[in-house]
Amino acid sequence: NIFGQYTYWNNLGVIIANFPFFIGLNWVMLSYCSMNILGVAFRKNQIPNAEMTLPFLASLLMVLADFWIEQLCSRLDFWHWQGDVIPLQNYTAWFSFSFAFNFLYMKLNLSTQNRAAALLYLLQVLFFILLYLFL
Repeated sequence: NIFGQYTYWNNLGVIIANFPFFIGLNWVMLSYCSMNILGVAFRKNQIPNAEMTLPFLASLLMVLADFWIEQLCSRLDFWHWQGDVIPLQNYTAWFSFSFAFNFLYMKLNLSTQNRAAALLYLLQVLFFILLYLFL
C-alpha cells in the first residue's frame, strides 16, 4: 500500500472499493481549507512561483492535520497500523497526494478567498489535538 500497512475498521461509515467514503470527503475539505487559508493570507502575485509554492504550503497544512488524526486512528478504531507504528511513508504519500490535489485546485483557478475555511481547518485540527490530550 502506498501509505503503509494498515487495516480500516468499521467506524468510518460507508466503504466504497475498500476505501471509506468519508475519508475522501475529509480530503476534499482539507484541501479546500488549506488552499483558502493561503489564498486569504497571500495573493498569488505576491508569492514567487505561486503555482508551485501555494500547493506546497497547503500540502504541509494537510500533513499537519493528518499527523494529529493519525495519533488517534487506532484509539478510535478508524484504522490500525501494522505493529502500531505510523510509517514515515504515510506522511510522504499524504504530502504527494495533497500536492497533486492542491496543484489541480490551483490550475482550475478555483476561489481561494473563503475566510471561514481557516476556522473550519482550525476546528478540525483542534478537535483531534484535544481528543489526543483528553481521551
